[in-house]
This record gives sequence, C-alpha cells and structure tokens, in this order.
Amino acid sequence: MYQHITESAPGESQTPASAPYFNHACHPHTTTLVMGAKDLDAFMGLHELVTANTSFVLPRSRKSIETHIANGHYAIAIYSDAPEYRGQMIAQALIALPDMEGASNLDGYPITDKKKTAIVQCFGVHPDHKKCGIEALFVAIEAIAIAENRTHILAKMNADNMPSIKMFGNTANEKARYKQVGEAVRIPGQTYKSVFMQKVIAQDAGLATIQQPRNSGALVYS
Repeated sequence: MYQHITESAPGESQTPASAPYFNHACHPHTTTLVMGAKDLDAFMGLHELVTANTSFVLPRSRKSIETHIANGHYAIAIYSDAPEYRGQMIAQALIALPDMEGASNLDGYPITDKKKTAIVQCFGVHPDHKKCGIEALFVAIEAIAIAENRTHILAKMNADNMPSIKMFGNTANEKARYKQVGEAVRIPGQTYKSVFMQKVIAQDAGLATIQQPRNSGALVYS
C-alpha cells in the first residue's frame, strides 16, 4: 500500500463569505491518488453514493475509472482522519488530460489546447460530511494541473446545478474562482444544458506543486 500524506483541514482564518461552500470546521484529512484495489473500492462506493443522491453527477463504471487510471489520468481521494470516520473517503474527483490516450466523456468541452488543459470530472463529496474535503479537492486539482504544465482547468456541470456553479465560481476562496465559459449549451445526446467553468492558472503563481511523478500514490505539496 502506498504512502498516505496527512494534511490539516483548511486554516482557521477564512473569510465568512466562503462559508457556504467550504466547511472550515473539518477534521484533518488525507489526500491521495487512487491506485490500489482498496482505494478503487472506496472510490466506487462513494461515487455510487453520490450519484444515488443527485442526478447532477453522472455514474461512471468501475471499468471506465480503471481505464482512466491505467492510461495515466488522475483519480483523487480525500479521506477523513477524524477518529469516528478514520479511513472513510469523504470526497473525490477525476482529472483527465485530453491530449493523452484514454481521456473520455469530453464531448462539447471548449478546449483550445489539449496539451494545456486539465478536465475535472466526477467531483463529489459524501453527503454526511457537510462539504468537508471540497477545498482539499480544489487544492489537489490545481497542484496536478501545475505539475502537468496545464494552464487551463475545465469543469462541466448541469446548468440547473446552481450550488456547484456557485461553488466553483466562489471568489472568496482562491482555490476556486472558476469563470463560466460562454452560454449554457445542449450537447448532442444529452437532455439538459451544460455549463462549462474554467480557471486559468499561471505556472509561476506560487501555488502548491506535486513532488512525486504521475500516479505515484501520495500527494506531497511544496
């Protein structure tokens, strides 16, 4: 089993404006990349729970996520270190790199440069954990994008999913601050309109970077 790096929950002095989207009273947590079967079991368990509780996150099969990871894309897991929840996955996301083999479900994305773009998929948080893990996901997503020399991060969401749109666009937290790209669009084959949220990041922004090579297991920031 690969190493898990424990990180504290977000700091104590956040602005009140960020409170609706980021719970800063969370216990410490551990951020990892999903690689082993045990983590994949937990990832699928949380994904199935999330998709059962909302129609805004579309279900992915275990095989598709296995293929995603095998092709060098990322699956992020946040585990709670609280004594009563120790070892429970509370948040998750996939990161797809559209220039690499195996990137899927990218229809309609406004990608201008595949080699400079990272795609956020399957962003989900355990419904019992009151938004804990959300900020850790944003931190990990941005760190991976920078480590992969990406300058643009894109996320697609249902145009009716206003909580997620507001969360990604939340200007009170520097790890969010995504902006909507264009108008809501209906992608062929879908029955709803989608909104694309994008964040442009500078490579010299002084943000966390990953020390390990791709999919090495633990996430260590500097």
